[in-house]
Amino acid sequence: MIGRAGYDAPLRELALASGCLIVAPECRLAPEHPFPAALEDGLAVARWLNAEVAGLGASPEPPAVAGDSSGGNLAAIITHELTRGGTPPSFQVLIYPTLDATASSASYEEFATGYGFSSEKARWYFDQYLPPGIDRRTRTQIARGTLDIDARLDLHGLTQSRAHQRLKKFLEDWNKAKKVKPSLTV
Repeated sequence: MIGRAGYDAPLRELALASGCLIVAPECRLAPEHPFPAALEDGLAVARWLNAEVAGLGASPEPPAVAGDSSGGNLAAIITHELTRGGTPPSFQVLIYPTLDATASSASYEEFATGYGFSSEKARWYFDQYLPPGIDRRTRTQIARGTLDIDARLDLHGLTQSRAHQRLKKFLEDWNKAKKVKPSLTV
């Protein structure tokens, strides 16, 4: 819904600091293109990248998948789908991912207001993203990876990589410069 505005410069900085090739696909956005348009676009790019990574001069390791907010939701589902398909990413980075389509977890209530984003706004975004008639609580949609991701998803087999270590170092340095206490768990 928000798109690429504001992401170009930080992604270029991240690529330079980490030594990683970063691919930021243009995905169709809601509300003009509701779910599953962005997911289909993201999966197509991830599958293409897996097939073509060697020819791009990138690391021979499998590409990683990352996203923030609704992009974190897409990254989690893409990781799930790639892993189920036998081509898991080397790692994933989820930055404040929107993983609860019901927007009703304890943290949504605890941090409902006062943090630059509200639970009411989160529900509004999901209303724009999801087509009418989708039950946000339907576990079969979650299991198929077509609605949102179960936080307990088994991603056994994903491994850390040197690229991950560089990314972690970059995030730690960035957080120190911004005076943010990092919370990075691997």
